[in-house]
Amino acid sequence: MKNILKNKHLKANPFVIPENYFENFSGKMMVKAGISESSGSINLSIKHKSIAPLWYSAAASFLLILASGWYLYNTNQMNNRNDLYYASIANAIGEYSENTITAYLDDYQILEIDQNSESLLYELEESAILESETTTLK
Repeated sequence: MKNILKNKHLKANPFVIPENYFENFSGKMMVKAGISESSGSINLSIKHKSIAPLWYSAAASFLLILASGWYLYNTNQMNNRNDLYYASIANAIGEYSENTITAYLDDYQILEIDQNSESLLYELEESAILESETTTLK
């Protein structure tokens, strides 16, 4: 370990500065800044960056926020409408007794099973007519 600390090659600076670096540095910086050394005037041919990409990104952000707000508002309104619709159905169903609802569903299922059968509909109509005639005769 002591041999490493005493080694002169390890203590030497490995970095080398190019020749005339500091003498040419100011001239290079003046050229990059657009100032000519001979006249001392500033070259005004500075490149201007376009502002258009900034406007495009601002417009796109505004439209994105607007579209998100519209979507969230309409989704909320649709949920409110669905809640009102289901509440009105629940209130309407609540007005009928369980037996009435069961009888209606049973009749509906009979019609649904054989919708194409005209004879079933004909028989139901005849039975309804007979029932109405018998009730009027009583």
